[in-house]
Amino acid sequence: MDNISKLLSEHHIVIAREVDDQLIGDCIFCGKENHFYMHKDKGLWDCKSCGSDGNINNLLYQLGMAYHKQLFNQTQITQLKKLSADRGLPVSALKEWFVGWDNIGKRYTIPCIVNKDSCADIRTYKLRMKTRSSAGAKVGLFNIHKIDSKHPVYLCEGEWDGMALDWLLKKIGVKASVVAVPGAIVFKKEWLPVFRNCDVQVIYDNDSPGEQGEMKVQQLLSGIAKSMNYIQWLSSLPIGFDLRDWIKYGIKVKKSPFTGNFPRFAGNFSIFRWVCH
Repeated sequence: MDNISKLLSEHHIVIAREVDDQLIGDCIFCGKENHFYMHKDKGLWDCKSCGSDGNINNLLYQLGMAYHKQLFNQTQITQLKKLSADRGLPVSALKEWFVGWDNIGKRYTIPCIVNKDSCADIRTYKLRMKTRSSAGAKVGLFNIHKIDSKHPVYLCEGEWDGMALDWLLKKIGVKASVVAVPGAIVFKKEWLPVFRNCDVQVIYDNDSPGEQGEMKVQQLLSGIAKSMNYIQWLSSLPIGFDLRDWIKYGIKVKKSPFTGNFPRFAGNFSIFRWVCH
């Protein structure tokens, strides 16, 4: 119950009272007072007024879509432009990943969609601060539902890198699945089945946590993924340099910095050369 209460509070759903196993409050979707009911342990909920219902993951999805509509509302164009400039990402990249705006919390939202109408988490971000998960939520793998073994799977560190690469691949017409872990050393065993027989390209940051994350992926996906390749960052690049930096700044190199199937991407280097011209 504690996690559910934290999650509701995180997204401004105020619980007025508790009756037996039901948490009762105002519906955030229709605004009707005391018509939102949620089972305090199971997370199943419904609104007795507007008829919205679902489980906790569906609630997060509906909230994520509501935040997304808010950001792309004409009244929030300033917030949208600020985020685009801050993250160095085009608006189309933000829209593709359903980035939103929480007007009450004055923060940006990134729903971690894991299936149709289902979110594991809603990550939140304020300008020049760290992205964080919602209190009480379980971290998930961004775009896990889009993995298709027929095409390469690009595994990125963080949602912003995922957005950048997904935008670039679509722009140049490369068919691939782009997924992102919420942190370098986060990789759950429950995610393993979707990677079976996939060609996985791991592109983690140029730092120690990135290397540690690669080793963890290597250990967990060995014997499951069809192949795995890893990036070899140039020694001239600063610690912490990442995929979004590369796409944003267009670093020029004469020789491919990619290596084989052991941590520290033998992927399609032309993808990255494209951004340099």
